[in-house]
Amino acid sequence: MALTMFNEITVDLLVAYLDSCSKEDIEAMFHRKHPRYRALETMSGRMLDIGAGNGGLGQLLEWPTKLEGKSLVGCDLPESATLPPGYSGWISGGWKNIAQKENFGGVLAIHVIEHLNDWREMLELAVEVLEEGQSIYIEWPVVESTVWPSATSIWESFKNLNTTHSRKLLSTFNFYDDGTHSEHPPRMDDVLSSLSKLKIVEKDRVYLPGVARELTSKGLKEFSVSNVTMGVWAEFGFAQYILAQKRFTDLN
Repeated sequence: MALTMFNEITVDLLVAYLDSCSKEDIEAMFHRKHPRYRALETMSGRMLDIGAGNGGLGQLLEWPTKLEGKSLVGCDLPESATLPPGYSGWISGGWKNIAQKENFGGVLAIHVIEHLNDWREMLELAVEVLEEGQSIYIEWPVVESTVWPSATSIWESFKNLNTTHSRKLLSTFNFYDDGTHSEHPPRMDDVLSSLSKLKIVEKDRVYLPGVARELTSKGLKEFSVSNVTMGVWAEFGFAQYILAQKRFTDLN
């Protein structure tokens, strides 16, 4: 019976199944597999989000699974008139305004070090305010992205194949597509050297084949720039990450 059912599975059936999946299903699967979500799960209490932007990271505290006992303190250049969902505080004016006396149960620096020339000093402060035994998660573009095709050239070529997508849905693919990026993305070894006192838990590319393709597909159908960009990034390994843990002080 089971073998007969498997024999009846066709490509058309699988495509129909994938097409029937809701946006939430695919996005939830994507985020659960993403290393930044796994990093959030390991953190506790008040966590520091350096380069928080509009506070979008806060949504991951409620979805796809509610993460209890956690809140975020955002840090970015502009002030936040109202705290985004999931945030208990905000530090405006940039990372240099983080008070050294503060303590956090986790630090996240997601796509921020590539914007800074003084990223080493930023990480030094981030490690200082991190509580012992807690984790820091850093994510930034790979060096190879400096020679990849630009998002504009990719999209122009794609439009020739699919004229229904006249609106550009891929924001960045080459490192220099973002004019606020610094001269060059840091290499993995350079960032690791700034974390030499920490225990490295994970380090790798953010590479999620399969689910990334489905997220991109949904993004194209729904004209979502964020889903197309996140999907393409994760399909080709645009970003790399480090998850590290601050060691306990030896009291002996």
